[in-house]
Amino acid sequence: MKKLLLVFFFLLYTSAALWSQSDIKKLASSEISAFDLKLKIRAENTATLVADFRQEKKMDMLKNKMISKGVFKYKREDKIAFFYSSPMVYHMIINGQWLRAFSNGSNMVFDLNNNPVMKEIRGLISASFTGNLSRAGSNYKIEYFSDSEGIIVSVVPLNRQLASIITEIRIYFSSQNAEIRRLKIEEGSGSTTEYIFSNQRINTDVHDEDFKIS
Repeated sequence: MKKLLLVFFFLLYTSAALWSQSDIKKLASSEISAFDLKLKIRAENTATLVADFRQEKKMDMLKNKMISKGVFKYKREDKIAFFYSSPMVYHMIINGQWLRAFSNGSNMVFDLNNNPVMKEIRGLISASFTGNLSRAGSNYKIEYFSDSEGIIVSVVPLNRQLASIITEIRIYFSSQNAEIRRLKIEEGSGSTTEYIFSNQRINTDVHDEDFKIS
């Protein structure tokens, strides 16, 4: 359990970015319905997604942000991979119930079904990156906001055990095409992480080999 949590924490350090109250407003119910429909259509039409990412991680114990770069890949259903290339090579792959972490010849595989909290985290990650927020279900409080750049969705776990690990995820979407621009994660320890996505390619060739577990 402790080793599995450490693997997730490598990816899921959190963001406590300040909200600019003058620039952010809460969406009306009609606006939420319209945006949810846009997200649903995008999710239904997204079989694969590939994007470059920049990860900015901040921890209380460190003065400077830790910067990592790599490639993110998604393939329907429930296939997610982070291929870190800088400053170190690190692969984190989720394929259904299985999670694989690979770095410097070390390979670890976990069955997420053996831990309900980790299974919930898997579902939350998938819902966040694909924009299919309906998968989050009633276990989360979801609120919608807008700023000058697009739509912000706040996802807060209601389960106490899960909330001790992840307190909030904020997803920043383009208001035009519902493309995910940024992802911020806030974790119970107070650490923060921001993922900034670029060069996104939808429905390009993504091979099952990229999500190989064994």
